Amino acid sequence: MRVNITYSVELEKVSEIVKKLLLETTEQLDSFTKEFPKVSSAVKMENEKKALSLLNDCRESLAKIDHGLFDCESILSGYQETLVQIRNQEKAKMGGPSDDAPESR
Repeated sequence: MRVNITYSVELEKVSEIVKKLLLETTEQLDSFTKEFPKVSSAVKMENEKKALSLLNDCRESLAKIDHGLFDCESILSGYQETLVQIRNQEKAKMGGPSDDAPESR
């Protein structure tokens, strides 16, 4: 079971955290790409029970990879919104117009 947690970090640490999550996701993806060909082998050997088990494992791996990517996306989205807020606050202090949307990178 997955649960969402929330904690705060210094703004300059966000990139480091996302990099760590992306590395973990990359490792999961590497593992998946090594395991996936076993499905075809089991099918070729007409071992349907093994193929079904491997397919289930692959789907679970893909779900973990997707969750990792979603977590990174959510963190970066919040980070980008925070940067926009900071820019708007700085512009407001200087009397300039504020940005309404996060800047695309």
